[in-house]
Amino acid sequence: LNGSVLYSSKKKSYFYCGALANEVKDKVGAGDAMLAIIAISLASGLDEETALFLGSLAAIESLKNFANKSFVNKTDLLRSAEYLLK
Repeated sequence: LNGSVLYSSKKKSYFYCGALANEVKDKVGAGDAMLAIIAISLASGLDEETALFLGSLAAIESLKNFANKSFVNKTDLLRSAEYLLK
């Protein structure tokens, strides 16, 4: 399975998001970025599918840089989402 899986114990359901990255420079911090965005999204009341998608976008942005060279920002997330959803 390529991509990510989120399990909701509340809904007793799995949510899936396919692999979205085409280029990987470094994996350091990608999981941290993903989990942070998923946690914030779920705590804000977003549904699991949207939270997982946004977390995956954050991971993509992290994969584009070496180590923790730069932060994931809203503009880059929105640009990636717009590109992928066209």
